[in-house]
Amino acid sequence: MQSPFLTDFQRLVSPPRYHAFRDGGTDAEALARYLWNTALCESLYPVFQILEVGFRNSVHTEIGNEAGISQWLLNPPLFIQPREVEAIEQARQGLRKEHKPVDEARLVAKLSFGFWTCLLDKPYDQVWHRIIRQVVPLMPRRQRTRQNLSSHLHSVRKLRNLTFHHHAIWHHPGLLNIHRQSVEVIEWFGVSLGPVNGILDRFPDVLAAGPEAFHPAATSLLS
Repeated sequence: MQSPFLTDFQRLVSPPRYHAFRDGGTDAEALARYLWNTALCESLYPVFQILEVGFRNSVHTEIGNEAGISQWLLNPPLFIQPREVEAIEQARQGLRKEHKPVDEARLVAKLSFGFWTCLLDKPYDQVWHRIIRQVVPLMPRRQRTRQNLSSHLHSVRKLRNLTFHHHAIWHHPGLLNIHRQSVEVIEWFGVSLGPVNGILDRFPDVLAAGPEAFHPAATSLLS
């Protein structure tokens, strides 16, 4: 007979999601994987938060320097593509609906990580030729291209979105590599964010521990 805990847990998590974690194993193994997946997502938060904030602020500053106007989101320069201009306008509208002042600092925070990574797309190639050294001053010179930075950031963005939207990531084949890329980009920004991330980042330990670390807790919940 199934335990009341498991009946309620499946109802709240949804049977299809639960069975994806079971993956042919036992209920204890499924619950251990679920707990491990949640811990993995939690442990990725610091690296994603530090990278996103560092990237958007560095890019915002250097585009402002290039355009000759620090508040360029309030008055987008001509090289900003229509898709991004529309995103800026939507951010403006969002602030108005929230009854908040529409100022540059709030727009920087309001715009999605997708907006900032889209500024790495090919239409901005000439801009990046002029600003990349300032955005990521510690990126090795032989690697320092818009294409390489874009490849890193778009991989990170995809995993970040999976994580922040509560998807299962435990079976993602590139977890360790994308985490490494995230840390690498953080270190490219300068000398300060890497040590901050080092204090908070426990993802490698959580990944290495595996679902087995949560098996005793899962077994206890099911008993």
